[in-house]
Amino acid sequence: MNDTAAISVSDLRKRLRVDPNAVTVNYQGFAFREIFARLPSGIIADDLKEPEIWKNVQQGNKALRKFDRVIVVSFDETWLAECYVENATGETAVLAKPRIVSFSERTEKLFTDGTYRVEWTGTGYRVARLRDGAAMTESFANAPLAERALAGLYPRRA
Repeated sequence: MNDTAAISVSDLRKRLRVDPNAVTVNYQGFAFREIFARLPSGIIADDLKEPEIWKNVQQGNKALRKFDRVIVVSFDETWLAECYVENATGETAVLAKPRIVSFSERTEKLFTDGTYRVEWTGTGYRVARLRDGAAMTESFANAPLAERALAGLYPRRA
């Protein structure tokens, strides 16, 4: 039974893809570009060895090209990788030996009141219901704005 659980987790990991909306061309020069990409939740540093995670990016106008310099940031911002594109096709991108830089764990404690919590989305902060994890607001640029939105979810006293 553990083998099937391992296989299903492996299959799930293979389905993880980098969202093209989370990729930004920072600089475009004559020879190469600098690319900044935020990874989705669930991708780990070892997944950067898998060329298929770039499939969705490679099918758009932000496709990685050979010799591009890529800065990749993990979803929770605990690490980033600096790397260069070794080879790229219409569906894959091979990164040459990423250099991993670790950051200290997030020191800020995000607000929760027992019913709702403020959570990091990878690009901003939003309010989620604790019971089922449903998103109650859109994303905000910082945690205090999300806390204000959380307070607005409750009725005001007359």
